[in-house]
Amino acid sequence: MGRDQSLLRDILDRAVKSFSRKERDEILAKWVTVSYEQCFDRNLVRKIFTGVVRRAENALYPARGKGRNCLEDGQAWRSGRWN
Repeated sequence: MGRDQSLLRDILDRAVKSFSRKERDEILAKWVTVSYEQCFDRNLVRKIFTGVVRRAENALYPARGKGRNCLEDGQAWRSGRWN
């Protein structure tokens, strides 16, 4: 570190030490603020809700959307109703 830099560092250190606690807190509040936003992702909620509903439908109505139930088709075929 050069002589000029060490002199500047010493001056700045003395200046910072001369601030009161309140002044330091005000400076920090002005220049070092942390703000965060809490956002609500509607798209994610929609995807989760849709997945839950689809799984519930599949559990309650396994043949829905797949045509006829395979078991019913087999029974109908064996009984001769599909001739």
